Parts: sequence; structure tokens; C-alpha cells
Amino acid sequence: MASNVFISFRFSDGHAYKEDLARRFDRYSDTVDYSEDVDRSYMSDPTIQSYLYKKLKKSSVTIVLLTPNAINHKKDYFGRYSDWMYDEIRYSLENREWNRTNGLIAIYTSEAEKFLIEHTYVLLILITLETITTELKPYIC
Repeated sequence: MASNVFISFRFSDGHAYKEDLARRFDRYSDTVDYSEDVDRSYMSDPTIQSYLYKKLKKSSVTIVLLTPNAINHKKDYFGRYSDWMYDEIRYSLENREWNRTNGLIAIYTSEAEKFLIEHTYVLLILITLETITTELKPYIC
């Protein structure tokens, strides 16, 4: 049975990490990567949301790449996170009749490590990008 993976990342500083991780998953014929690979910031929010939700619905595991910009994202004027990563995580964890809950794994980059200690209260799984092929692959089912 194939593993269906969606990688959530901040485009500004996480795209190269996402591409590296996707290349690592390409080594396995039983892993399907449903991640975003195009900057769609020129599209309307409802169009982007529909596109992302279709991809997330096909996945069973969401991997969140924690980069400095992903950790230090700002709230909007009303105190809400106006952010696609937040939306992707929320959607991955919602259990609906037509959308089961995904497994969620956080992977931090070496540049983000110092921010995790300052800003993280509870983090269930932290895996460095370097250990992904040896330690994470057996758990993505």
C-alpha cells in the first residue's frame, strides 16, 4: 500500500527543503507526494484553498517543514493566522466523513532549531531533515 504524503512548508524559505525531501521520497515506489510545487500566490484564496484541500484529501500523512519563517509567521490585524500552512495543518487534523484525519509529523531545519526552543511548548515529534530516509520512512504508511 502506498504512502500518500503532503509536505506543508513556507514557500519563502522552505521550498528548497521541500524539494530535497520530495527527491528523497522519489526513491521509494510506494510513496506518492501530493505536495504543492508551484507558487500560486497570484490566485484567489478560494481557488488556492480548493486546490490544496483536494491534495490533502488524497494524503494520509502531512509533514510540516519548520523553517524560521514558518515558525515566526505573523498574525493578521484581527489576531488570526492568515496563513496557508496553518490551514493545511488544520485541514489535515479534521476528521470528516469525506476526509479522515492525517498523521502529522514536524521536521525542523537546523536554522529553525533555536526558534523551537523559544516558541514551542509541546511538540510531539521532531526529526531533522538528515534523518528522514533512515528513521522516518518505516513510519509513513
